[in-house]
Amino acid sequence: METTETRLRSLPAPERRALSKLLQRVRRPEPFTRDAVAGWIAGDVRWADVEGIPDALIRTWSQTGETLARGGSYASAAQVFGYLAAIDPAEPGHHLGLGWVLLEQGEPARARRSFARAAARHGADLGAVAGQVLCLLALGEHDAALDLVPRALEADPNGTSGLTRRMALEVRAILAEG
Repeated sequence: METTETRLRSLPAPERRALSKLLQRVRRPEPFTRDAVAGWIAGDVRWADVEGIPDALIRTWSQTGETLARGGSYASAAQVFGYLAAIDPAEPGHHLGLGWVLLEQGEPARARRSFARAAARHGADLGAVAGQVLCLLALGEHDAALDLVPRALEADPNGTSGLTRRMALEVRAILAEG
Protein backbone atom coordinates (compact mmCIF):
# COMPACT_ATOMS: atom_id res chain seq x y z
CA MET A 1 0.00 0.00 0.00
CA GLU A 2 1.32 3.39 -1.00
CA THR A 3 1.78 5.83 1.88
CA THR A 4 1.46 9.60 1.83
CA GLU A 5 5.20 9.90 2.26
CA THR A 6 5.86 7.61 -0.71
CA ARG A 7 3.48 9.63 -2.90
CA LEU A 8 5.12 12.88 -1.86
CA ARG A 9 8.56 11.53 -2.69
CA SER A 10 7.31 10.64 -6.15
CA LEU A 11 6.46 14.28 -6.92
CA PRO A 12 8.66 16.16 -9.40
CA ALA A 13 11.48 18.18 -7.81
CA PRO A 14 9.84 21.64 -8.10
CA GLU A 15 6.68 20.40 -6.41
CA ARG A 16 8.70 18.65 -3.69
CA ARG A 17 10.58 21.93 -3.01
CA ALA A 18 7.32 23.89 -2.83
CA LEU A 19 5.88 21.28 -0.48
CA SER A 20 9.01 21.43 1.67
CA LYS A 21 8.68 25.22 1.95
CA LEU A 22 5.02 24.90 2.89
CA LEU A 23 5.76 22.30 5.53
CA GLN A 24 8.48 24.54 6.99
CA ARG A 25 5.90 27.33 7.39
CA VAL A 26 3.77 25.20 9.66
CA ARG A 27 4.26 26.95 12.97
CA ARG A 28 3.57 23.95 15.15
CA PRO A 29 6.72 21.83 15.30
CA GLU A 30 4.94 18.61 16.28
CA PRO A 31 5.58 15.87 13.71
CA PHE A 32 1.90 14.90 13.54
CA THR A 33 1.06 18.41 12.31
CA ARG A 34 3.65 18.28 9.55
CA ASP A 35 2.39 14.81 8.62
CA ALA A 36 -1.18 16.09 8.62
CA VAL A 37 -0.29 18.97 6.28
CA ALA A 38 1.55 16.54 4.03
CA GLY A 39 -1.54 14.31 4.05
CA TRP A 40 -3.74 17.27 3.17
CA ILE A 41 -1.51 18.19 0.23
CA ALA A 42 -1.62 14.59 -0.96
CA GLY A 43 -5.43 14.60 -0.66
CA ASP A 44 -5.62 12.08 2.16
CA VAL A 45 -6.68 14.46 4.96
CA ARG A 46 -9.24 17.27 5.24
CA TRP A 47 -7.93 20.68 6.28
CA ALA A 48 -10.48 20.53 9.09
CA ASP A 49 -8.57 17.53 10.44
CA VAL A 50 -5.23 19.36 10.16
CA GLU A 51 -6.63 22.23 12.22
CA GLY A 52 -8.41 19.88 14.60
CA ILE A 53 -11.86 21.32 13.85
CA PRO A 54 -14.49 18.92 15.20
CA ASP A 55 -17.32 17.75 12.94
CA ALA A 56 -19.88 19.17 15.38
CA LEU A 57 -18.44 22.66 14.84
CA ILE A 58 -18.50 22.19 11.07
CA ARG A 59 -22.19 21.20 11.29
CA THR A 60 -22.88 24.32 13.38
CA TRP A 61 -21.17 26.53 10.81
CA SER A 62 -23.16 24.86 8.04
CA GLN A 63 -26.41 25.56 9.91
CA THR A 64 -25.26 29.15 10.39
CA GLY A 65 -24.68 29.47 6.64
CA GLU A 66 -28.16 28.12 5.95
CA THR A 67 -29.69 30.57 8.45
CA LEU A 68 -27.82 33.49 6.91
CA ALA A 69 -28.94 32.49 3.41
CA ARG A 70 -32.58 32.12 4.48
CA GLY A 71 -32.36 35.57 6.06
CA GLY A 72 -31.06 37.10 2.83
CA SER A 73 -27.49 37.68 4.08
CA TYR A 74 -26.04 36.11 0.96
CA ALA A 75 -22.57 37.65 1.19
CA SER A 76 -22.09 36.33 4.72
CA ALA A 77 -23.55 32.94 3.80
CA ALA A 78 -21.18 32.76 0.82
CA GLN A 79 -18.23 33.38 3.14
CA VAL A 80 -19.36 30.63 5.50
CA PHE A 81 -19.99 28.06 2.76
CA GLY A 82 -16.81 29.04 0.91
CA TYR A 83 -14.77 28.45 4.06
CA LEU A 84 -16.52 25.14 4.72
CA ALA A 85 -15.94 24.00 1.15
CA ALA A 86 -12.25 24.82 1.57
CA ILE A 87 -11.72 22.99 4.87
CA ASP A 88 -13.98 20.02 4.08
CA PRO A 89 -14.06 19.76 0.27
CA ALA A 90 -15.41 16.20 0.16
CA GLU A 91 -18.73 17.27 1.69
CA PRO A 92 -21.11 18.10 -1.19
CA GLY A 93 -23.47 20.08 1.04
CA HIS A 94 -20.94 22.89 1.44
CA HIS A 95 -20.60 23.22 -2.34
CA LEU A 96 -24.39 23.11 -2.74
CA GLY A 97 -24.88 25.86 -0.17
CA LEU A 98 -22.24 28.01 -1.83
CA GLY A 99 -23.78 27.38 -5.25
CA TRP A 100 -27.28 28.44 -4.20
CA VAL A 101 -26.00 31.56 -2.45
CA LEU A 102 -23.89 32.55 -5.45
CA LEU A 103 -26.84 31.97 -7.78
CA GLU A 104 -28.99 34.24 -5.60
CA GLN A 105 -26.22 36.86 -5.71
CA GLY A 106 -26.33 36.81 -9.52
CA GLU A 107 -23.07 34.92 -10.03
CA PRO A 108 -24.19 31.94 -12.14
CA ALA A 109 -20.71 31.10 -13.49
CA ARG A 110 -19.22 30.71 -9.99
CA ALA A 111 -22.38 28.98 -8.78
CA ARG A 112 -22.14 26.49 -11.64
CA ARG A 113 -18.62 25.52 -10.55
CA SER A 114 -19.86 24.90 -7.00
CA PHE A 115 -22.77 22.80 -8.23
CA ALA A 116 -20.40 20.82 -10.48
CA ARG A 117 -18.15 20.10 -7.48
CA ALA A 118 -21.17 18.92 -5.49
CA ALA A 119 -22.33 16.71 -8.36
CA ALA A 120 -18.84 15.24 -8.70
CA ARG A 121 -18.97 14.22 -5.05
CA HIS A 122 -22.62 13.18 -4.81
CA GLY A 123 -23.64 12.10 -8.31
CA ALA A 124 -27.23 12.73 -9.32
CA ASP A 125 -28.16 14.93 -6.37
CA LEU A 126 -31.23 16.95 -7.32
CA GLY A 127 -29.85 20.15 -5.80
CA ALA A 128 -26.60 19.89 -7.73
CA VAL A 129 -28.21 19.03 -11.06
CA ALA A 130 -31.11 21.52 -10.79
CA GLY A 131 -28.62 24.18 -9.72
CA GLN A 132 -26.48 23.51 -12.76
CA VAL A 133 -29.55 23.74 -15.02
CA LEU A 134 -30.54 27.10 -13.53
CA CYS A 135 -26.98 28.40 -13.86
CA LEU A 136 -26.76 27.32 -17.49
CA LEU A 137 -30.09 29.00 -18.23
CA ALA A 138 -28.89 32.20 -16.55
CA LEU A 139 -25.70 32.06 -18.62
CA GLY A 140 -27.71 31.64 -21.83
CA GLU A 141 -26.47 28.10 -22.44
CA HIS A 142 -29.95 26.75 -23.09
CA ASP A 143 -29.00 23.60 -25.00
CA ALA A 144 -26.59 22.48 -22.28
CA ALA A 145 -29.27 23.18 -19.65
CA LEU A 146 -31.86 21.14 -21.53
CA ASP A 147 -29.39 18.27 -21.78
CA LEU A 148 -29.20 18.13 -17.95
CA VAL A 149 -32.95 18.25 -17.33
CA PRO A 150 -33.40 14.44 -17.65
CA ARG A 151 -30.75 13.90 -14.92
CA ALA A 152 -32.68 16.19 -12.61
CA LEU A 153 -35.92 14.39 -13.37
CA GLU A 154 -34.25 11.05 -12.59
CA ALA A 155 -33.44 12.42 -9.12
CA ASP A 156 -37.06 13.55 -8.61
CA PRO A 157 -39.22 11.41 -10.93
CA ASN A 158 -42.52 12.53 -9.38
CA GLY A 159 -41.64 16.22 -9.60
CA THR A 160 -42.49 16.82 -5.95
CA SER A 161 -39.48 18.96 -5.06
CA GLY A 162 -39.64 22.74 -5.14
CA LEU A 163 -36.33 22.63 -6.99
CA THR A 164 -37.84 20.56 -9.78
CA ARG A 165 -40.79 22.95 -10.05
CA ARG A 166 -38.51 26.01 -10.12
CA MET A 167 -36.34 24.41 -12.77
CA ALA A 168 -39.40 23.44 -14.84
CA LEU A 169 -40.73 27.02 -14.71
CA GLU A 170 -37.40 28.40 -15.90
CA VAL A 171 -37.15 25.82 -18.69
CA ARG A 172 -40.73 26.53 -19.83
CA ALA A 173 -40.01 30.25 -19.93
CA ILE A 174 -36.93 29.69 -22.08
CA LEU A 175 -38.78 27.35 -24.41
CA ALA A 176 -41.66 29.84 -24.72
CA GLU A 177 -39.20 32.54 -25.79
CA GLY A 178 -38.16 30.21 -28.60
